[in-house]
Amino acid sequence: TLGLAAGHPLDSADHAGGVASLARAYPPARVLSGEPHKLDRNARYCAAGKHWRWDGVDFRFVHPDRDDGFVANNASCVLRIDAPGGSILLPGDIEATAERALLARGAPVAADVVVAPHHGSETSSTHELVRRVSPEWVLYSVGWANQWDLPHAPVMQRWRPAGYARTDCGGALHLRVTPRGGVGAPRALREQRRRFWHAGCDGVGNSGTMQAVSRPGPARPTEE
Repeated sequence: TLGLAAGHPLDSADHAGGVASLARAYPPARVLSGEPHKLDRNARYCAAGKHWRWDGVDFRFVHPDRDDGFVANNASCVLRIDAPGGSILLPGDIEATAERALLARGAPVAADVVVAPHHGSETSSTHELVRRVSPEWVLYSVGWANQWDLPHAPVMQRWRPAGYARTDCGGALHLRVTPRGGVGAPRALREQRRRFWHAGCDGVGNSGTMQAVSRPGPARPTEE
């Protein structure tokens, strides 16, 4: 059975813009959402604790909890994926309030790879979440020259020394996880299939000279 997690209603095109076409292509797919009542199809709630296993890979929702009462961004489905060789955390658009609730419940958030919450906005990625996730790689899902200047520079600094990959100047990202090799470095489509008309990353937003993919840096000093 194909499952589709739509963390936002269909009017949030930055997250759910492709839901309608996927639903047409796969009519039997189950749709899961943090606000299922806002979807125009038979959607189900992505309640924390709901989990399934497919082809040796475990999928588990760790947010929202039915008693939280969160709406909008903070009602995003937060999905944890555990595969032989690595783990990935997909936190949607949750902001600081939801991050604190997630951590207070003791949800398993430590992961090898995380997609930066809320596209790398300063509304999210609290210091405690960053410390608890402690990833090897951070993925920034952002549009080219977006009006919000995402990802925000302080957030990128907060996630260091993890390596990063970003979609605004790298395009689609490919990540390979294997039992023996673990988590490989993300590969950006535009770096693999460079065309002369592709814009570079220099001077993107507030980030200055930037790469589509940057490997992990030296470890942070230990705080006393």
